[in-house]
Amino acid sequence: MTAYQQLVERIKETGILGSVQELLGWDEETMMPEGATSLRALEKGTLAAVTHKLATSNEVGKLIQQAR
Repeated sequence: MTAYQQLVERIKETGILGSVQELLGWDEETMMPEGATSLRALEKGTLAAVTHKLATSNEVGKLIQQAR
């Protein structure tokens, strides 16, 4: 797999995680049971941290350089 293809896969992964983040937000606004706010905050915070770490990793920087 080329560096460009690997970069595209990484971008897809972060996009999917973003979709999950949106789904959690929708659920929070529409169906989340009372008393689940603190757990949802932990879920969304953890997911945001994982997404950020994945998107800003040194590997992504290297893939960008190689894909150029």
